[in-house]
Amino acid sequence: METADGKTGGGCVFLDVGGTRLKSAAYAGNGERLGEIRSVPSLAKEGRETILEHFLAVIAERKAALESAGETMRAVGFAFPGPFDYPEGVCRIRGLDKYEALYGVGLREALARFPGQRVIAPETRLFFRNDLTAFGLGEAYRSLCPGTERVFCLCIGTGAGSAFLEKGKVLTADPRIPEEGWIYPFPLRGATIDDWISARGLRKLSEDAGFPKDTIGEDLYRLAEAGDPAAREVWLRFGALIAEGVAPFIRSFQPQTLLLGGQISGARAYFEPPIRAAWPGMTIQAAPDTTESIFRGLWAAAQEEMNHQEET
Repeated sequence: METADGKTGGGCVFLDVGGTRLKSAAYAGNGERLGEIRSVPSLAKEGRETILEHFLAVIAERKAALESAGETMRAVGFAFPGPFDYPEGVCRIRGLDKYEALYGVGLREALARFPGQRVIAPETRLFFRNDLTAFGLGEAYRSLCPGTERVFCLCIGTGAGSAFLEKGKVLTADPRIPEEGWIYPFPLRGATIDDWISARGLRKLSEDAGFPKDTIGEDLYRLAEAGDPAAREVWLRFGALIAEGVAPFIRSFQPQTLLLGGQISGARAYFEPPIRAAWPGMTIQAAPDTTESIFRGLWAAAQEEMNHQEET
């Protein structure tokens, strides 16, 4: 498709909005990624204006990549963690130590009407998807789990993201899964799954084991690789927490594959044993870098969004 100025239409900019990092990429109208995926700090704990300005700056950079390739930015897709009103584009995150300043903000209007912004044209479609729903769509697109009928995706980062796939489709309303496929608010050991099956849950386990408070997953992984028994024990305890937390959902959904996402999943060799002991017949795979799949999922969603826009 060509626009009035002769440029190829259908270009998209995608943002993977994490609690720690904000990743972005530009995609041409034929689905080809233009350049590398860029990662910058998310600024998730900053104020409303700072976060919005940050989003716009990232979009502007990706839009420039589109325009250099002769493309027009027709859509901007956000993969956002929940809770979030995705159809309306309203952030509902509160009490999760990220994006608190955006609570109740309608991001479509806030970005489009940000003072002085010249990045988002009135005709540009802004849409939002749950990050793990996009991840699931992308995994189905890439067929990383070929021949698998049911897949339970669990992404471990600043929180616990989840998605349930059956026959390549992401489920959001099914009696075998929680509402929207989200497990994060369910109780676990006096807190929630989000509190325990996350970077902060791992940090608490490491502190309880006597490690310094600023010890992060990467530190524990390096120590475990070096043979440190205390670090390896922390990972095993983390695996036991995961096994306990996901047990109700595995029993109800009966997945053939558990697909672990997020950088923490790169250490799965150290926390997988308790999970495998609980479900010896289930395949466990890892995708430490979820962004490529998230962007593929957003690409699929963008086609639906733009087709809908043309029909209306």
